[in-house]
Amino acid sequence: FGVYLTRGLFPEEFKENEWEFFLGSYVPPQEAGGPAPSWCPPDRVQGLHKLRAAFPEADSKWQLSKEDVWQPWASSDACEQNFGQMAMKMSRFQRVLLVQAVRPDRLESALYSFATEVLGVDNLSPPALSLSHLEETELTPGEPVLFVVTPGADPSAEIEEFASSKGVGFAEIAMGGGQNDNALQLVRTAAKDGSWVCLKNLHLVTSWLPALEKEIRNMSPDPQFRCFLTAEPHAKFPSILLESSLKITYEAPPGIKKNLQRTLESWSTDWFEKGGDCGDPSKQILRSQGMYVCAYFHA
Repeated sequence: FGVYLTRGLFPEEFKENEWEFFLGSYVPPQEAGGPAPSWCPPDRVQGLHKLRAAFPEADSKWQLSKEDVWQPWASSDACEQNFGQMAMKMSRFQRVLLVQAVRPDRLESALYSFATEVLGVDNLSPPALSLSHLEETELTPGEPVLFVVTPGADPSAEIEEFASSKGVGFAEIAMGGGQNDNALQLVRTAAKDGSWVCLKNLHLVTSWLPALEKEIRNMSPDPQFRCFLTAEPHAKFPSILLESSLKITYEAPPGIKKNLQRTLESWSTDWFEKGGDCGDPSKQILRSQGMYVCAYFHA
């Protein structure tokens, strides 16, 4: 998606026929002249031949005959980051095309680097969910928080853990099976005593949601009250409730790093560094190390 976004916003990054060649829809009018450079891996000779045939100026402009320059690049573990001085002779997308031709195993990383560099961002993935940051900056008693979830995803455990860390009461209820009246009573009670409530699986009771929206809109809650909602995407979800809620997409982050970051974000520094009731510093360090290892294996 990031590459397609880059293509739409910055078409000048792609010279004539480069995007079509990348997609495989451009066929060079003639074969490449001369043999492939000796530094090219044997199984990638055909790919480099096609690139040279599509862009004949590449041989001289990129100095592909210089084995002392390109041999280390071709054998590099992260070739997309090691163009060295040759980067000045190539456009950003031309570097992607060369990686595609010679080192397709690094293409995904090359595309990621290309998109982040052109878009001027450090990361294409959204930051890990931080309930503490939301609480400090965006949560209000009169605005429910709607988590749009994927099947199997459930943020209620994280919400309950965070509420417990703040010493706030928490209650949850899974919708469906005639729980509508119980849910409204739970919201009223929580709004009165300043506790937190989570109503799950609202996509199962879309016809009842206008009543929930009316209840939330007309109440005068305690300043500490927070209302969390979870629902899978649904075509009949009321637009009024959508517009009046703070919407957050909740899904498993891509990759180990993002999952680990989300777990660590949910832990306060004091909690992570403390060692329970023991006063032994070595045990405190051992506990922190053990918690990190557990978080890594669960990521």
